Amino acid sequence: MDDSNWFNSEITRRVGNGANTSFWEVSWRGEVAFRFKYPRLFSLSNQKEAYVGDLRVGSMSEGVWCFSWRRSLFVWENEMLMVLMEDLEGFTGRQEEDVWRWRLEEDGRFTVKSMYKKLEGLMLEEGSISLEQRPGVFSDLEEYGSV
Repeated sequence: MDDSNWFNSEITRRVGNGANTSFWEVSWRGEVAFRFKYPRLFSLSNQKEAYVGDLRVGSMSEGVWCFSWRRSLFVWENEMLMVLMEDLEGFTGRQEEDVWRWRLEEDGRFTVKSMYKKLEGLMLEEGSISLEQRPGVFSDLEEYGSV
């Protein structure tokens, strides 16, 4: 599990008003942040530190995306921009704040119980013994009924 990114893979960003979510740095549309999915566009952007709400002109639900580039884009870079725009298609923001969500719970809230089950499943996949079979592991949590 040392090389696993299991915890981060279970967290998602739900964008509301876009005021606190980095457009380029956070994976808020898909599994990969736009900085890594479109490195050429990121390198040309004048808005590297912009939030989602900064790049959306008009209302979050009916606005348009407004980008600023260091120079005019070449034809092949414009094609990348079109693919980025396809990734953004269908986005509708909300008036609420941006929030992190825990995928393993329906309501999006982190619980130790869901984390425990995730870790147990990962350990079983790797051929390790069950956490319940290891003396002392999470015993305090079990005592309080959190697992």
